[in-house]
Formats: sequence, C-alpha cells, structure tokens
Amino acid sequence: MKTKTVLIIFVFLTALSISLQALPVRWITTFDTDVYSYDETAVRLEEVAILRLNPVWTVVLKGEWEKAPAETKTTGTAGLVFGLFPGSYMEVSYGLSVDDGKDVSHLVFTDLYYERPNLLLLLTHKLELNRDNITSLPGFGVKWGAMDRLSLWGKYTAAIDQTTGFDNSFWGETEYLIGAKFSVKAGGTVGTYHEDGDSPRSFEYSFLSGLGFTPRGGMRFSWQAAYLIREEYNVFTNLLVADIRF
Repeated sequence: MKTKTVLIIFVFLTALSISLQALPVRWITTFDTDVYSYDETAVRLEEVAILRLNPVWTVVLKGEWEKAPAETKTTGTAGLVFGLFPGSYMEVSYGLSVDDGKDVSHLVFTDLYYERPNLLLLLTHKLELNRDNITSLPGFGVKWGAMDRLSLWGKYTAAIDQTTGFDNSFWGETEYLIGAKFSVKAGGTVGTYHEDGDSPRSFEYSFLSGLGFTPRGGMRFSWQAAYLIREEYNVFTNLLVADIRF
C-alpha cells in the first residue's frame, strides 16, 4: 500500500507535467535518508512541479512521502506564486497530510520574497492544524552575496505549538562557487525542541556540508550531508536534489 501511494504521487505529477509541455516547467526531485543512532532509518521522497502560466502567475504542486520510525506520512500541496511589487513575489499554498493512522493535518504556507542582485529577503509562515493540535511556524531569512563567488544564508524560525509551547531555531550556511559548474557549502543549525508534550525544553545542534553541480543552464544537482545532535539520539542525513527546467 505504501509503495502504491508513492507511485500514485509520482505518476500524477509526471502526467500533469507531460500534459502541460507547452508551459515552462521546473521539476525538483528530493530524496533523503535519516539514520538514527538507535539503529532506525527514515526516508523521504518529494516531487515538485512548478508551472509558469504567464509572467504573473505560477502554479506549484508538491507530493511527499515520508517513512519515519514512528509513522508513515503522505502529503500533497497545491499553491500559487504571484508578483506583488518590483523585486517581490509571494507563494500561498494549501496541503493535506495523512499518516498511517489515518490522521489528517491541514497545512497552510505563506512565503514572501524580496530580491535584489545580491540580496534575498524571506518572510515565511507555516500553519499546521489537526484534530489534536495547532502549530504555527513563522520565520525570517536573508541570503547575501557577500562576494562574486561567496554567499551567506541565515534563517530564524519560531515554533508555537499548542501542546509543547514555544521553540525556535537558527540555520546558517555559506556557499562558495568553484568555477562555473561546481559549488561547496558548509554550515549548521542550533535550536530548542520538546521530545514530547510532557518533556522539558532541550537544545539541539547540527553540522552540514554539501556539493552542487550545474552541468548546464536549467539543470542543477546537489548533495548535502548533515549530523544532528540531540540529548536522546543523533541523526545522520544524506540529501540528494535534482532541479531541472524544461
């Protein structure tokens, strides 16, 4: 049944992409694995189709399947991207997530971007609602092209959860271009979390590194490795991304 769910998502997005071949399409495939220190493994597959309808409107469709040690979850999201004022655009999306216990969560995403040649500002908010809980995740990010080949990225995210209360995190990294086709990056995260509703607030942190390869315009492949450290366990993550424009 789980395999069928993944195939349904993949076939649906593939068919939609083929049916809209006349439109500019950007296709992003992400696959990652999490290996836990207590000998469990989680896997996640995400497919994203970005369809540009005209200079103003763009459709974004996402399908995600995740198998974690405690549950298996399938998520589908649909949204619109549209311009607001010069240099800015917004994405508004709605999604449904269903776990193997048949619990349904409603997801609402709102992202506002502001771009300049060497600067990107991001305001983001994710709202997740289900029958037992409400979680709000506001955030703010900045990407700065400090030099011709060097960029810096930082993002702060708060988590306001009806069950566990308040947590927050910071993600920072730097990326350096090596020639026209390759890039390397390094960074990390630090934040707080609750293991469950009754646990005290704890700290976590991670280290990450990655490689990027752009064989030609409109095509990019990347790999990232990260090591997350928590009081209860550690997690090693491998992430692969294929980003292709048709």
